[in-house]
Amino acid sequence: MERYDEVITQCDSALNMGLQMLDLNNFFYDTEWLDERDYLYMASNPEIVFTMGYATVQDYVTPATNDYGNTSLVYSASQSLIDEYRVDAEVLDLRFRCYFERHWINSDRFGVVKNYSYEQYWEYPVVFDSFLIRTVEIYLNKAEAQAMKGDLAGAIATLQPLFDTRYAPGMQPKLSSSSEKELVNFIRSERRRELCFEGHRWPDLRRYAVNTKYPLETTIRHMVYETENGEYAGYYLLKPYGTDNGWIMPFGSKEISYSEGVLENPDRPERPNEDPNFRRE
Repeated sequence: MERYDEVITQCDSALNMGLQMLDLNNFFYDTEWLDERDYLYMASNPEIVFTMGYATVQDYVTPATNDYGNTSLVYSASQSLIDEYRVDAEVLDLRFRCYFERHWINSDRFGVVKNYSYEQYWEYPVVFDSFLIRTVEIYLNKAEAQAMKGDLAGAIATLQPLFDTRYAPGMQPKLSSSSEKELVNFIRSERRRELCFEGHRWPDLRRYAVNTKYPLETTIRHMVYETENGEYAGYYLLKPYGTDNGWIMPFGSKEISYSEGVLENPDRPERPNEDPNFRRE
């Protein structure tokens, strides 16, 4: 809605409660055994403000062999997401190793393990990946609002807790010379890196698309994998907003019935598989 002053006021009221951040510098993740590493979605995480729902992501993208010897990885992180994380001589994003694990069999693909907990297979989980609210989102919301208002120094200062807890000491991003648009784009990318697989990405893409100051014009490639064996099965494209009706969710059948014909959905032709090398027989 671009009511940035109200965003900043709300974020400040939450931050004044003394909410904490989890420092990934203290994470233990350098192990090949999933039950021996640390995880983000634990009851001891001081960032977690609210959680409900069911932990569904780990059932499909955990890249380790399960109790039945099944090593297939049905879903995996997109390569565009993996490419967002800087791990080089100047910047070391700790989230790349803390949130992802390379698949044992499909070495070119990554599964997300930020939401995995070995104990959740034996006990009913208490932290879920659905409808999860964490402290870190407050900093990202406020920084984005500040950057949109032109307060670049304020936005960078707001991001500092993320830099201190998500990047290695002395290997944090340098933003002091960034333009307003560059900083906005960095914060958008930071949201993707931090909040991945928590249900934020689709609403974020939709609001970026209609932003009046820096609208995002992008084509999204959605990779598809077979459910049974995790094999690649082509890709589908969502073209930029305004040229593709896939950005608008259709009315549900109950709403259409209840409206007695007032509501109706536009025609939605079947979306073709765009990979020229993949055709179903």
